[in-house]
Amino acid sequence: MKKKITLAIVLLAFMMTIPVSRAAFTPNALNLYLWVDKPQYNPGETVTLYITFVNAKNADVVVNETKIECPWYMYVRDHWEGNYTFNINRVIKANETHSTSTTFSIPNDGRVSALTSVPISVAIRIDGSFTYRTVYLHLESSPTVVSNMDTLILLMAVLIILIVVCTALIAGAIFLSARKPQEACPSPQPPQSPPPQQ
Repeated sequence: MKKKITLAIVLLAFMMTIPVSRAAFTPNALNLYLWVDKPQYNPGETVTLYITFVNAKNADVVVNETKIECPWYMYVRDHWEGNYTFNINRVIKANETHSTSTTFSIPNDGRVSALTSVPISVAIRIDGSFTYRTVYLHLESSPTVVSNMDTLILLMAVLIILIVVCTALIAGAIFLSARKPQEACPSPQPPQSPPPQQ
């Protein structure tokens, strides 16, 4: 019994070391591939999203539309902004490949200033039902501009001086409190004269 348990544990440990690979191509399905044109973007730049459809099915497939859902989608002034929809309306025949692309812009206002890796959700309507994929955009972090650097340096110098002075005061207080107080010596008394004899 112990040998069976040991063998099961060894086999389980061996199976855990085998890397799980994600199939890049699934036979008898519609495979979708999405990528963008650059590895990094700055706010305000235009992104080109490429989509490739590989129909490995034995039947034709109708691709209706694509919706791009961005995390900066919100109501701006008088309209909603940040999601994009474009129509494809194409029949992809069996064993056929079709590629398309679309562009959208990254806003340069405060909606993406704190984001560095942005998930873009892409919903593609195929034969009436949506298939979802995610593409990540990597945004370059904008440099922080510090104004009044002279004032900041002056404040740091004052802080250092105050720390040194306070440290000296604390050390002096510790030194004085640790000293043993000296006993007061009685002042010398003049010798007493003997009392007068009678």
